[in-house]
Amino acid sequence: MSETKTRYYITPSSVASYFGCGFNSPEDQFLIDSGQEASDFDDDSKLRMALGNHLEDAVIEYFQEQVFHTPITNRNTETKWGYDGKIRYKIDGMMTLGGVPVIFENKISNAQSYKFTENVGYHMQVQSYMLCEDVTKTVLGGLYQGKPIWKVIDRNEEMIEDIKHMTDFIVAALNGLVDFYNDYPVDLLEKYGIAKIYEPI
Repeated sequence: MSETKTRYYITPSSVASYFGCGFNSPEDQFLIDSGQEASDFDDDSKLRMALGNHLEDAVIEYFQEQVFHTPITNRNTETKWGYDGKIRYKIDGMMTLGGVPVIFENKISNAQSYKFTENVGYHMQVQSYMLCEDVTKTVLGGLYQGKPIWKVIDRNEEMIEDIKHMTDFIVAALNGLVDFYNDYPVDLLEKYGIAKIYEPI
């Protein structure tokens, strides 16, 4: 069993769950972040994550040398805090594209039901990075079913404002300033989500 510990921030990879379009339900994500439940992975999930970590540098090298012909730097080198310390994050890399700084976000996926470049949860993750890094574009790239794919994601101010709103709420809930169940911004869940939030039994 993993050790539980309350967080007082959110991460870009978990923010989509609070909008109902991530890997966890909003309630499950809050239970994990508030230290009420552990975030456990089965053995298959751990093996996939380990493989992804081993492949990550090679995939980034491929995009640097074969696709964009420009250095991809700052590769997971620093844990950062953004949006007034409410978002804790690392980026997979930075590059220059068309003369402007661009984030490079790397994914490795064998999903059958969607391409990660089209997944709203991953779009929300990179919008969180753009909020924190104050840039206007992210390249979302990597391996999909063993083949390299990529897409340029433009900064979306409407989504960023929604991320700010949700982040403010979740951090306040983690600090006990609002009630997660009674005060939850259901309008944002309905706007983006495919999951629903339920009262605890």
